[in-house]
Amino acid sequence: MLSLRAYPVLPTSARSPVARWIALTLLGLALALFAPPASAQPSPSALERALPAVRLTVVRGRVDVMPAGGRAFAPALADSPLARGARVRTGDDGRAELTLSDGVTLALDPQSLLVVYGNASPAAPGVAPSTTTTLQRGTLRLTAPPASTAESVPVATQALTVFPGRADATVSAELGGHITALAVTRGRLRVRFGSNEYVLPAGRAVREEEGRPPARLRPLPRAPQWRRPPSTRAISFGEPVDVEGTFGPGPRVAGVAVTGYRVDIARDASFRDRLGEQRLGPRETQLRFRSLNPGTWYVRLFALDPERFESPPSSVARIEIAAPRVEPGELPTATRAGRRAALVIPQGFHCSLDGSQWMPADRPHPLDPARPYALRCGTTPDGRDARATTLTADQVGPLVHTVALTPPNAAAGSPTAAGALSLDLRDAEGRPVSLAAVEVTAAEPGVVIEGLREVEPRGRYTAGLRLPLTTRQLRLRFTINHALTLEETLDVPEVVVAAPAPTARVAPPPTVQVQVIRAAQPFHHPEDDEVPTDEDE
Repeated sequence: MLSLRAYPVLPTSARSPVARWIALTLLGLALALFAPPASAQPSPSALERALPAVRLTVVRGRVDVMPAGGRAFAPALADSPLARGARVRTGDDGRAELTLSDGVTLALDPQSLLVVYGNASPAAPGVAPSTTTTLQRGTLRLTAPPASTAESVPVATQALTVFPGRADATVSAELGGHITALAVTRGRLRVRFGSNEYVLPAGRAVREEEGRPPARLRPLPRAPQWRRPPSTRAISFGEPVDVEGTFGPGPRVAGVAVTGYRVDIARDASFRDRLGEQRLGPRETQLRFRSLNPGTWYVRLFALDPERFESPPSSVARIEIAAPRVEPGELPTATRAGRRAALVIPQGFHCSLDGSQWMPADRPHPLDPARPYALRCGTTPDGRDARATTLTADQVGPLVHTVALTPPNAAAGSPTAAGALSLDLRDAEGRPVSLAAVEVTAAEPGVVIEGLREVEPRGRYTAGLRLPLTTRQLRLRFTINHALTLEETLDVPEVVVAAPAPTARVAPPPTVQVQVIRAAQPFHHPEDDEVPTDEDE
């Protein structure tokens, strides 16, 4: 500070109005010339470099952002940076999370409005921009990293300012921030209310109203406790599953009544990817989730008091709804071998195929193509809670097949030709598919195909066929094991017509000449005229 003793002071006798004016003028000039400059406000760019960077990391439902100096809100994009003065607004179903580079996260509930590093009104001319993030309305859930040793930038409402340290807290701005509700569930939080400052520890809450004296701190309800948590594992074959559990209130806190419960459900253990919440009455002890899709879910409970303050969260229940899946096979290529489809069993589950022994989730189990499988899966090695389904032949492919038609032949003048049809069946790894039941039909009229029979080499099925000579194309449908259908279109090769056989010449029968000799009179023997005697008789 500049001491006035360094400058001459007029004697008292000389302090006439003119003299006093001269003295004051000299004093003002001396102060202007020799006084050190006042501490300059830091420039906006320096402040920007000193503040933690802010990113909008989670966007769920309707979330809008207005940049600093902007005139309209626009739909927000996840994982985008937010500059000073940006405003984030959530709709009726909107949830957003802002992550600061120092590790602090700010999660906004529906119907909230937040100004990043700015107040509701712009700073006055010549005044450095605010470093306080302002919650204008709604609810903000603040989470600070446990390892943090320093306070982060403050978060304020119209009524008070909080300084995040190593604490989890909920800040609710009511009536435009005129009334602010604050609750700490972990660590402690420094609070500035008017000219007063105090520390709010875990398990305590306060509701401050602007223009009123500081309010008394109040205890929060204790966290609810699981009596029978939801099943840690549930089997699904792709369909939604219902999950149930039971819970009860935590140890009673004197003077605190539980008026209800709030249930959070999310896709991640940190509850950033929250899918929704439920509200339950004070006497309800059973929790039901309808139609949960396969995946891993996380559930926690909060108890509510009459002032709508929430308890710390209960322990997190992890629900795994698993669906055994078929890993598709791959056809072979010129540079890569083929691979059969395989059954992948989730960890902690057991499955059986066609009544086989129960298989754990140790490795993928290859499947044969062109056939269905009876699948049973459960959460225990003995299959006590197993459920059954069927893997269709379309799921367990691929099937490599080759169809060939030998050139048909026909006799001269015949309206039909005869040929042979062959079908080769192999899996993606090149192994023959043997002992299959194969049926084939043709779409063209007049085509007759005999039953296919397996011959050597294994996996080859052949059949004879007859077709009209006018048939130029065959549209064939093969049914494998009454389960898998294959369709092929074949061009009919040129029919080979047999040459007509030469006509055999038949020799005429030989001529037989018969000579008939006839006497003019019959031959007469003289003894025929003698009269027989008695001796002759």
